[in-house]
Amino acid sequence: MQRPSVSRAENYQLLWDTIASLKQCEQAMQHAFIPLE
Repeated sequence: MQRPSVSRAENYQLLWDTIASLKQCEQAMQHAFIPLE
């Protein structure tokens, strides 16, 4: 198996994608837990 060489730019792109996904999840959770009273 070849180990893919990942450039620093690609690493940063993956990092930002992960952060963006986490923020979306966080917002979704906040909306889900709004009390219905």
